[in-house]
Order: sequence, then C-alpha cells, then structure tokens
Amino acid sequence: METPQIYNKEDIYDSEISPLITQIIAICKKHKIPMIASFTYENDEEKGFGRCTTHLKYEGREDEVNHQAHGIIRGGGHQAMVITTTSTI
Repeated sequence: METPQIYNKEDIYDSEISPLITQIIAICKKHKIPMIASFTYENDEEKGFGRCTTHLKYEGREDEVNHQAHGIIRGGGHQAMVITTTSTI
C-alpha cells in the first residue's frame, strides 16, 4: 500500500463542509433519519489523521451497516478524531 500524502484541509472543512453537514444533521434529526458521515481533513506526520465523524441513530430505525461503519471508524487507532454521536430514544 502506498504511503498517504501529508495534508491539512481543516480550514476547508471548517469553512465549506461544516456548515453543510450542520444543515444535513438538523434535517436528519428533524425526521429521525439514521446517518453516518466521516471526513478526513488532515494527515499529519506526528498526529496522524484528523477526522470529523457524525453518527445518528434512532431506536427502531437501527442500521447495522452504519453501526459497523462507525465501529470501524472509531477503531482506527490513536488518531486525532472528533465524533458527534446523537441518540434519541
């Protein structure tokens, strides 16, 4: 496997993606739509990958694929990561 390129696009995530995902999260919460979204905005030689991950789940609307994906993302090692998890019962 090829070594991943070093980059930092956190400013792009903050200015362009975050406002959109905030809208998407609000819509999903309003209609109780399960979702998962993960963005890798940085790869730093010392810190590793910087990620922002959101996983919404609702009782009675469980999605095993989203749950498995969330587990894989969270289990990715000791890397910089932000996770927003909301659960409405």
